[in-house]
Amino acid sequence: MTYLLRRLTQDEWLASATTFNDYNYTHYWAYGKQAAQRVNAESEHMAVLDNQANIVALFNVRLKQIPLQLGGIAYISGGAMIDQGQENLEVTLKAILPLIKEEYVDNRGFVLRISQRPKLSTRFPAESSVYQSLDFVEHGKTCATILVDLSTELELIRKRLHQKWRNILNKSEKQEITVVAGDDIQLFADFEDLFKDLLLRKGIEVDMDNHFFKAVQKISPAQEKFYIAIAYCEGKPISGHMSSIEGDTSVYILGATNDMGRKLGAAYLLQWHVIKESKQQGCQWYDLGGIDPEENPHVYQFKKRMGGEETQPESIFQIHSGFKGQLTLIIEKSYQYLRSKI
Repeated sequence: MTYLLRRLTQDEWLASATTFNDYNYTHYWAYGKQAAQRVNAESEHMAVLDNQANIVALFNVRLKQIPLQLGGIAYISGGAMIDQGQENLEVTLKAILPLIKEEYVDNRGFVLRISQRPKLSTRFPAESSVYQSLDFVEHGKTCATILVDLSTELELIRKRLHQKWRNILNKSEKQEITVVAGDDIQLFADFEDLFKDLLLRKGIEVDMDNHFFKAVQKISPAQEKFYIAIAYCEGKPISGHMSSIEGDTSVYILGATNDMGRKLGAAYLLQWHVIKESKQQGCQWYDLGGIDPEENPHVYQFKKRMGGEETQPESIFQIHSGFKGQLTLIIEKSYQYLRSKI
């Protein structure tokens, strides 16, 4: 079997992406473009075709070039989409990785990095060994997360919630709270106020905040819009939740709750609302968007009590060759050192 790469138009991408179970927001057309733009990079949406012209994989690659075309970094976030319901996904992965390497490392001189999407070890245990067999090395780690199994009955999903978590949910359902949800850009205005208050209260900054996702939402086609849920009490927003409901996994991206919302347990109500919506749309899993037990123990406890299973941090794999690859790594290391001194 021979394979070839082809760059897709937006319409071609949208038509093909829905055939993959591992399709998620990191693969969205507008997300890829905006994520690249914020670091002065370029974005390419690519397909791998077999000799029958069947698309067997899709990926979005972010290209950050060194001036004079002396190398750079090609980054594939969330890995390539390869899951079309077949068994032995590692066979597909092993077939397409050499082609991707040839294009971006051998032909164009990039350092190639690919991050894996979160998953349970039982859901593709051979993935890391495939990368290693092809001479990729581990560059770093992604965040661990918690995956809630949505494949069972809703009653059982609720029963798996920790008793204290479920008690707060029960309480919130008895409050005068209204939930409005969808992909309307106007919902971002209410979410923006809630998220701004969160950042001020915690004294933190995030790279991809609500402004970034709002910019993505504005230019996204209907198929790839984020799902926004806002809880209101007495007509005022008290909690907000943003997620991606796509493929076989719904992903919790951002959330924020004010003092009134915390008092009424509104965040619990929104999480349960999104679980029900995700299940209704056919998702098999709900990814709680990352955990950090040491740096953020309260959020970790909140997510841990939702009855899911913790994943291990996944690897970011890297491969490079030649002068351009070595030069890229030297420049990157020097840049990081200088930044640490500023």
